[in-house]
Amino acid sequence: MLAERRRVAEAEEWKRRAAENGDAFTIQTFAGEALAKSDLEAAVKWYRRGAEVGDPNAQLSYAWSLRHGKGVSRDVVESFKWYLASAKGQHRGAYVALAEMYAVGEGTERDLVEALANIEIAVRVWPRHTFVHASGYEEVRKLKAKLVEQASITQISEAMRRARDLRPDLKL
Repeated sequence: MLAERRRVAEAEEWKRRAAENGDAFTIQTFAGEALAKSDLEAAVKWYRRGAEVGDPNAQLSYAWSLRHGKGVSRDVVESFKWYLASAKGQHRGAYVALAEMYAVGEGTERDLVEALANIEIAVRVWPRHTFVHASGYEEVRKLKAKLVEQASITQISEAMRRARDLRPDLKL
């Protein structure tokens, strides 16, 4: 309302206060504005703030930034921790990243059972029709196939149990 009344500076101050007090929507707005200006460091600052207040979307974005060293120093161990937090918030993208990281031991110990559990969840919660690009879905399916190929029957069985433990709400 303030912006509509041409009180833009006052509106921006209230937005900043909301973001600093942990409003996830406003935090994401500031991060998006920073990205639009190609200011990765500012975007990451806001992603971190959102991650700290428990927003799974911000946790995912912050984890990605840490994993790839975009706008922040690369830190795969810290990245892994934030992907775990995002997955606890049931962000579907976090499951794919965790599967990739567990598969090769990036930021954590290599763990084929955890990799399989997370990719199974990703396939179940991220149906094909929700992918923006079909190639994204195919990449997830390829990763699952690659992991299954590497695993023993016992590991696959353990992974399914683990997936059920992580997401009892899913029919696995």
